[in-house]
Amino acid sequence: MRAMFAGLLALMVLAVFTPALSDPSIVGLSGDELIACAGLPSGQMQTGQSLYWQFRASFSLLGLPTKRSDSGCEATVTLKNGVVTGVRTQAFGGILGGPLSCQRLFAECRR
Repeated sequence: MRAMFAGLLALMVLAVFTPALSDPSIVGLSGDELIACAGLPSGQMQTGQSLYWQFRASFSLLGLPTKRSDSGCEATVTLKNGVVTGVRTQAFGGILGGPLSCQRLFAECRR
């Protein structure tokens, strides 16, 4: 029981102190490459030369949806000339679910 508690505590500390997505690995991808690895954006907006795509991920435990659908991550990706130039994320709904969702949002895109 003590080992399980220690493991859970370590996981929570890792989730809290790991940056949501200071993950520059998707910067430089083309828009087509991003869609191929992350799927279609849930929304988009254009301002001047910049295109903003929004991606959203809900928290799931072991691939199964949880009862709380208010936990997850939202990312805004900036594209200029069809290339990713920046990423801003916002974890929401808890100390564990939000950051884990942010880590997985672009996991298939890492080179």
